[in-house]
Amino acid sequence: MKITEIRPILTDSYLLVRVYTDAGIVGNGESGCWAHHKPVAEAIKEFSNYFIGKDPRLIEHHHQVLSRQTHFMGSVISSALSAIDIALWDILGKSVDLPVYQLLGGKCRENVRVFNNVNGDTLDERVASAKKSVADRFTSLRMTPFFRGFEEKDSSEVITTAVEMVAAVRGSVGDKIDLGLEIHRNLQPDEAITLAQELRPFKLKYYEDPLAPECNEALEYIARHIDIPMAIGERSYNLFQFKELVDKKLPHLFGPTCLSPVDLPK
Repeated sequence: MKITEIRPILTDSYLLVRVYTDAGIVGNGESGCWAHHKPVAEAIKEFSNYFIGKDPRLIEHHHQVLSRQTHFMGSVISSALSAIDIALWDILGKSVDLPVYQLLGGKCRENVRVFNNVNGDTLDERVASAKKSVADRFTSLRMTPFFRGFEEKDSSEVITTAVEMVAAVRGSVGDKIDLGLEIHRNLQPDEAITLAQELRPFKLKYYEDPLAPECNEALEYIARHIDIPMAIGERSYNLFQFKELVDKKLPHLFGPTCLSPVDLPK
């Protein structure tokens, strides 16, 4: 079996990729670098020059060749390789009539726990959103503790509002519901530490991306001064970056979805 064509597809806010073979099997993949879809699409086109005529089942070999052929990497290159890699796994699964999870060792659980986002432009709307999610049988919620325009406010006011919001939502859903905060990299180290200390009474499940990912030393400093588990790594794009986070013992969770499995809401 040989690869005959690789086609990136820019559609709405997504970048998909299709890998075609001479066996009639088509693999589908997706890029996760949403901020740079157009350059990723161009990278996929460039990589297709290597892939055409190759066996799509040699997945690791292809990744090693393309990731080691140059000293220069980055999120665009990694995302292009990832999108094609997903499509190659799709082809492999279809060629042996097995789901990809079976090729990766088989499933480990029957159910996967999911969270729901708490939304709203006012405190009352956030509380109502949280209550509705609980009524819909979600047992894990995630919330960004800021309202629109918070960037124009002083740090003390932002922190005060965030604490009030978390207190209101926690009070409305009780302690049996997991609640995590998505900070979206919007705080400075001192602000992240101050806010986390103020939030200690509310039993948060995680504190996601309190700081921009460019400085692991600053994240390490924050981790030493807060008692809330940090969820980080959402902006990491290769194994070496994840390894550095693990070596520094920074994350308790990787990204927003690494939670324990329970039944999905019916």
